[in-house]
Amino acid sequence: MPICEDFETATLEPPPPVFMGPVEETFAEPLCRLLTCLDNPLERRMLVPLYLREIAFRLLRLDAASLLRASITREHTRVLRAIRFIEENADAGTTVQAMAESVAMSGSHFAHRFREITGVSPIQYLKRIRLEKARLLLLKGDLPVSIAAVETGYASTSHFSRDFRRQFFLSPTSYVQSFKEHVAVTS
Repeated sequence: MPICEDFETATLEPPPPVFMGPVEETFAEPLCRLLTCLDNPLERRMLVPLYLREIAFRLLRLDAASLLRASITREHTRVLRAIRFIEENADAGTTVQAMAESVAMSGSHFAHRFREITGVSPIQYLKRIRLEKARLLLLKGDLPVSIAAVETGYASTSHFSRDFRRQFFLSPTSYVQSFKEHVAVTS
């Protein structure tokens, strides 16, 4: 069975442009830091997101950034606006429909495009944002887990704790304790 029924009439799109150049030290350093922390689970959870943000920032400052920007479509822009909406309203009972309406898309179309572009569903992304906010709240002070859950939009502390454990591989209390121990050892 042929891969493409209309193989003879199919047209191949040209490959996307490729940019090659020397690796600048400002880009190589965060990349090396990223690679060296991958073996440690705690560092992987704590530092990888920071290094990835720095790497993305450095990539956008390269000459090749114009190629990246040229590949962004109208739907990418809408999804980026939706991401901003989610981040600003994460703890306010946000629904997929509200997210979609914020960027003038139907709920179904929005959910499909969001997953296609980001690799996760809008609800999964919302959950990650809530958990990250809760993680930061817990690390800032002696905030009870129940308060962190409520302040980040969770109605149930047990649901929050279950999601937190799935995301960070430790209960909220154990995570904070592990972080404090790690900081004490490195200080």
